[in-house]
Amino acid sequence: MIMLLSLNITNAQTDSVCIDIASKSVVWLNTDNVENLCLKYDKAVAAKLSAKTTSYIWKQIESQYGDFVEVDTLVVSASEGSLIVDQVLEFKDNYLKYRLSFDSENKISGIFFIPYRTAAAALESTKIFEETKCSFINDGIEFPSILCTPKKQKSKAVVILVHGSGPNDMDETIGPNKIFKQIANKLAKQGIASLRYDKRSYLAQQAKLDGKLLTDINHIVVSDAIAAAKFAYSIDSLEYLPRIIVGHSLGAYLAPRIALLSANVDAVVMLAANARPLEDLILEQYKYLLAPDGYTKAEKKEIKAIKKKVKNVKKLEKYIARGKTVELPLTNDPVFWQSLNEYNPLSTISKLQMPILIMQGGRDYQVSREDFRIWHSNVVNSINMDQTFVFYSSLNHLFIKGNSPSYPQEYNKKGEVSEVMIRDMADWIKSIWDSNYSEPKLKRKVTHLRKG
Repeated sequence: MIMLLSLNITNAQTDSVCIDIASKSVVWLNTDNVENLCLKYDKAVAAKLSAKTTSYIWKQIESQYGDFVEVDTLVVSASEGSLIVDQVLEFKDNYLKYRLSFDSENKISGIFFIPYRTAAAALESTKIFEETKCSFINDGIEFPSILCTPKKQKSKAVVILVHGSGPNDMDETIGPNKIFKQIANKLAKQGIASLRYDKRSYLAQQAKLDGKLLTDINHIVVSDAIAAAKFAYSIDSLEYLPRIIVGHSLGAYLAPRIALLSANVDAVVMLAANARPLEDLILEQYKYLLAPDGYTKAEKKEIKAIKKKVKNVKKLEKYIARGKTVELPLTNDPVFWQSLNEYNPLSTISKLQMPILIMQGGRDYQVSREDFRIWHSNVVNSINMDQTFVFYSSLNHLFIKGNSPSYPQEYNKKGEVSEVMIRDMADWIKSIWDSNYSEPKLKRKVTHLRKG
């Protein structure tokens, strides 16, 4: 629930007056006449929600859900002395429930915007796939998880979704976008089950971990992904199915290590995987983000400082040996950077004897086409014959389609993970196993360029 403001209220209201205000409020919001709406606030709401803030909230909603279309439904109810008016608002890309609560003087005492699915959409989704809450234990930590399975057909395989950097929840929520939830639901429609789980650093952020968080890559990513794959193997309905690690960003970068160290992984899918060291990408990203208007003096100074931090990562072992503390990019945690320095993804992936799929978006500024090229040029020379590389010219780092260069602001807009990309992934997974799921079929090395 997106709760903007909720305050206590009392006693009887006039239904027709409140309904009229609620109906007009949608028009006021959509025409940017929010001053009219603000006049209807009670004193407590007015003190906390200005006209400027109200206008900003509506614009943010439209940036996520698309242009407002119409009011789909209006429902009136009473709750603890409040009159509640709910309206289901249809936007171009989705629906949203808009709730106003009124006090005894017909003044607005609470405003809520609540994510909403139509009954038809909810019914359709339940016909296609099923999501079941579950959990697994690793290092004494319980990881809340969701098992998503197709409902109309037997699962052909199960994927374990491994997050990118940062404290990600099981849906890999980025702005209004739930990347892993979308991938899981769309794969289920293709007959492929999935397991997604809250990342260890997310649990730590939510104060759900006892003790200090260990920040090397094995603890924050690799070990838990291996445990998740093992857990998937223990589920009766999935026991004999092939298990595929599907990593995104940092999770894709570390997918070769996860697969190499696990006895329960049969294939690897790498979404937006960097082949170069992370610190090099951070410098490249800074240059990209500051470049459009040319570098100011301050920005040049900032880039110089980042370059120094990147060099510090390269020489980190020497600094640690001397007991010297230095500034590092992204995080000043030397344990994290030291563990990354000890990992070589290219040599690791060359040891894998399993199918590999590498997918890359052409508008991705975080992991670029150069990384895709490096993977391709190195992996095709390995002894593993089962490799596929797919490049999508119009997709960003989240695999969401667009026409213009990608920037961080784009992540704050609601979008859909590419159906083309997910269908390609599902087709690849289904194509590499025989009908009895026993042994993967050997394929040629394949490269695809898709507009996707």
